[in-house]
Amino acid sequence: MKLGISTMIFERTGIPITESINRIGTLGIKFADIAVTGSADPRTMGPKDLENLLSILRAQKISVSGLVLLEAKNIATSNQTYRQEQMDYCKQAIDFGSTIGAQHGLVCWGCGSFELGLTRHQSWTNSRDFLAELAAWAAENHPQIKILLEFDPAVFYILNSTRAMEKMMSELNLPNVFANIDIAHMNVTRENPTALRKLQGRILHVHISDNDGSDDAHIALGRGNIELAPYFRELETLATEQACKFHDIEYVVTLELGEKKESNPDKAVADSLKYLADRNFQFT
Repeated sequence: MKLGISTMIFERTGIPITESINRIGTLGIKFADIAVTGSADPRTMGPKDLENLLSILRAQKISVSGLVLLEAKNIATSNQTYRQEQMDYCKQAIDFGSTIGAQHGLVCWGCGSFELGLTRHQSWTNSRDFLAELAAWAAENHPQIKILLEFDPAVFYILNSTRAMEKMMSELNLPNVFANIDIAHMNVTRENPTALRKLQGRILHVHISDNDGSDDAHIALGRGNIELAPYFRELETLATEQACKFHDIEYVVTLELGEKKESNPDKAVADSLKYLADRNFQFT
């Protein structure tokens, strides 16, 4: 089990991707999740920007564990223009990910929202069809990159529980679609670690942060009430690391902070790393 850090906390506070990677490297962390937004949005990056990023990743010896496709905010939309914009963004992001060595691309925001005026079935179908199209394209063009799904803890999201995520993955039944587990989301939905059992063999990545159970605050570890150890034990019992090895993926647990603007991102990261060290969580 490796430890990674998401660039999201830095991006949210106006720190560009190249400086984010430098800061992660300074901490001795060797894996990063790239928040594909702002300075790391391939739609606005120029060739020199990409060259600089690749140079810094090499210099810091950091591997890109995955991409978080933050700008695909509602793939369940019935607006065909907006749907196509998001599909184009996702494909450009995965092209970008292939260039920087990403292992997977995460479709987040609960893979879309239930839309007012549409039946829940139609919104679900819209989300599923989008994911199927994206996964088929990725399998053909970048077979080394897996597509990850993630549930978000709000009733209006298509995927708002582990059960909904398992249902979507079963309906898709695609060999390159897997799960990202955000333990902080499970704290909000009050799902205990045993809820992960239905996803055994299909979990390839994990996000951690803290909250008080009322919303997905993405605050530093130790500032909320999440107990990580029971989830880590369950993930170990489910042989998650072995599943990652089988699919040629590094098993990375990523510290994903900064959903809300953090006034001191470096302190939030440092406090979280200390929290993990003080509790003797073992990362290789």
